[in-house]
Amino acid sequence: MSKSQNPTKEVIPIMKKRIYRRMPVNDFQPDSISLADLGGKLIFAIDVAKVDMVAALATADGRVLQTISWKAPDENPHVLEILRSFRSAGIPVEPVMEPSGTYGDVLHHQLEQDGFPLFMVSGKRTFDAREIFDGVPSLHDAKSAAIIARLHADNLSTRLRDEGPDRRQLRAALAIMDLHQERYLQLVHRLESWLARHWPELPTLIELTSSSLMALELYASLADRSTRKLLDSLARVDVLLVDEMGYLNLRAEQSNAFFKLMEERYVAKHTTLITTNLDYDAWYEFLGNKKMVEALLDRLRQRCHTITIEGPSLRTPATPAQL
Repeated sequence: MSKSQNPTKEVIPIMKKRIYRRMPVNDFQPDSISLADLGGKLIFAIDVAKVDMVAALATADGRVLQTISWKAPDENPHVLEILRSFRSAGIPVEPVMEPSGTYGDVLHHQLEQDGFPLFMVSGKRTFDAREIFDGVPSLHDAKSAAIIARLHADNLSTRLRDEGPDRRQLRAALAIMDLHQERYLQLVHRLESWLARHWPELPTLIELTSSSLMALELYASLADRSTRKLLDSLARVDVLLVDEMGYLNLRAEQSNAFFKLMEERYVAKHTTLITTNLDYDAWYEFLGNKKMVEALLDRLRQRCHTITIEGPSLRTPATPAQL
């Protein structure tokens, strides 16, 4: 069959085999690459590893000119020196890498401190492009670096901005809170299944929020005389969240125990977060003892920030199609 009679070969070109070679960073000479070779900028595509780092030095259109390897973090300064030399020669440098957990954090920080704009490519994109890139489904460090360079050249990367220490700490705190929230929901669901066996109507009487669970725990501790032990445990917690306060009216013994808990946390200067739909004036109704509530609010409000959230409910009525 002639070439004109084989439409497959005309439509799908035969992919050339790619050869991936790399050299140690100490053997690389920056002056071997010029601005004319690069087409306007240097893409420095990094395949991150725990120790054995690999990076492709590519042109503006993603064509790899050289691949280098080095040991992290010991040889990171040498890599940074190479990138500075390109920048000093008037060549814009754009480092790009995949999300790497903690392995790339040191180099990430060093690049940002040196003023290089840092870009990120999705690891899934790199994995999905492995066979399209060279016709081979395997993936290794030099090939990954070449794919990252091409994805960045095709504008499939995002610019990373320095969050600053406050935002990083906030993000870490939110991640920790999510872990605790997940565990809390697991325990609440387990408790609901236990209660369904022995007290099926309870979930219809109260909502199992942190405040109602704490009230039940305080009430149970009165029966086995473990209230002091429970208060000591809750008083030592660095941050205590009492969610949806006021949905359950407390007995006098529960109110007294709650006051003691807040008093001890107030003295210890531990953080307490309370969410409720009730104004402070309504606290007298579900806590009962007016004098005690006045003393409690004096302590809570002395060093607190009250945030009032106004607006429509986020729980909009479901449509018939959603039921």
